[in-house]
Amino acid sequence: MFRDIGTLEEPRHGDMREQALEWTRRVMDTGDYLGWFAHPVDEPDNIISGAGVLLREAPPTVTTAGTVRGGVQALVINVFTEPEWRHKGAARLLMVALLEECQRRDVMNVVLHAAPNGRHLYETLGFVPTTEMRLENR
Repeated sequence: MFRDIGTLEEPRHGDMREQALEWTRRVMDTGDYLGWFAHPVDEPDNIISGAGVLLREAPPTVTTAGTVRGGVQALVINVFTEPEWRHKGAARLLMVALLEECQRRDVMNVVLHAAPNGRHLYETLGFVPTTEMRLENR
């Protein structure tokens, strides 16, 4: 995913993979991360798409309906589809399953950072742009 959007140089790929595997194991063990995979019907070992969500406690906030609510916020991460499978519905199926699980868990809201080529999918699922900004520690 990070290679596709141009934010990870090839020499750093191994570092990213190691750190991501360690982090994923840790948050899956605590139940704070949920993940979904898609594969062709007859090829369960051929993962073509994936999506995940990090569940995190959020402070009370004003909702779009004007009510005040706190609780769990879901951060959608790790959405990726292999290039040859893009635009065939795999990511949509995973996102629908992810959103249904968030609704089942009464998640307060769902947020994500969309790569330009993913924006259309998220918008068709009801996501809207926000005013988020970022400052990174270097």
